Amino acid sequence: MLRSSALAVFAILAACDSTPATVDGAVGDDGPTPPPCVALVGRLQARIDATPTTCDVASDCTLVGNAADTFGGPSCNQAIAFGHRCYGDAVNRAAWLADGEATALERQWYEQCVPRGTDSGVQGWFDCAPGALSCVDHVCHSAPTSCFPDAGVQ
Repeated sequence: MLRSSALAVFAILAACDSTPATVDGAVGDDGPTPPPCVALVGRLQARIDATPTTCDVASDCTLVGNAADTFGGPSCNQAIAFGHRCYGDAVNRAAWLADGEATALERQWYEQCVPRGTDSGVQGWFDCAPGALSCVDHVCHSAPTSCFPDAGVQ
């Protein structure tokens, strides 16, 4: 009885496919595979980190990665962001636009991830208006702002 039960369990296990799954979020040889939009966030943040933040005036700067609703615009409702901060990261405008990889990834973000919102697997943000840009001591900065003036953050 024990031997036949053991053989039955062995036969069931042998029939199972042990090949790692390749679907989004599945576990493979190298651990979980992030959904494509989550992986894209990582690639875009690497481009942000590689982009200079030098400036002479605030117009030398641009805001990238701020929260965008499913139509691509800023939103006080649930929106997704690829920046390190939901209100966006300030980088040198000319350098960002000259980075072909960054602009291609950003275009992919707005075409493939933003319309899906949080269904893309990316964290959603609330009350996160685009940051206020400035150039302080020749460095681009973005400061948080609020969708609600009485929230204490301007």
